[in-house]
Amino acid sequence: MNKKYKLGFCGFGKMASAILNSIVSAGLILPDEVCFFSPRYADGSLSNETDFNLVKSNAEVFANSDIVFLGFKPQNFPDAIEGIKAHDEQLVVSIMAGVKIADIEAQVGGQVVRVMPNICCLVGHLAGAITFGHNVSVMGALAVRNLIGIGGVVVEVSEDELEEATGISGSGPAFVAYLVESFIQAGIAAGMDREIAKSLTLKTFAGTAELLMKTDITTGQLIDMVSSPNGTTVAGRSVLEPSDVRETLKQTIAKAIQRSKELGQRNC
Repeated sequence: MNKKYKLGFCGFGKMASAILNSIVSAGLILPDEVCFFSPRYADGSLSNETDFNLVKSNAEVFANSDIVFLGFKPQNFPDAIEGIKAHDEQLVVSIMAGVKIADIEAQVGGQVVRVMPNICCLVGHLAGAITFGHNVSVMGALAVRNLIGIGGVVVEVSEDELEEATGISGSGPAFVAYLVESFIQAGIAAGMDREIAKSLTLKTFAGTAELLMKTDITTGQLIDMVSSPNGTTVAGRSVLEPSDVRETLKQTIAKAIQRSKELGQRNC
């Protein structure tokens, strides 16, 4: 990203701050080149805790930024940016679940990009999805890709697929964390120290993901590799596979996707 962009954030919740911190940590932009507004910090309570520029309104964010991230809750759209208009070259990047590009274009204009990031960008393991409005320039698309992609991996999808990515990668870390805690609790129930159970569980999840990403081994092949005849894994599978755990996970992700679509419909 050769051109220096000024970034602005309308809303500064956990996901917005995670994205910004990953961008700043990578050295793509300096803290004093960033401004943000959030009603939570309107009293100046964050002013001594960050080098980012806290401004007085979302309108001021737009006035001082080349790329504006819409990081408020989808329920607050379009009220949070009512009366604000982006100029034609301004990039407007939405991380709101469900709110369509067409609705954002109609409300504020500019070159609109939607991103579904996830919190793993904090450690360089973002699994994100991105889709571009019809009028986003080649340079604009590249700039946003570089900013978001610095935190991990970002894939281009259709807007409909972006809602599906919400359930898998956007909400996914919470579901995976639930599974991790279930493994830890199983270890504790068997008599293991919590820290030992946690260490083994986390390394097992991370190592399994790495193995599947860096080799041509399929999930089915990996299961077979670990499953010695009449061994411990086969014994465990005899409980796992007849259970409804896979259906429960499908329903969990489907519910998250449904909610993403509902949030968008509420703002049509």
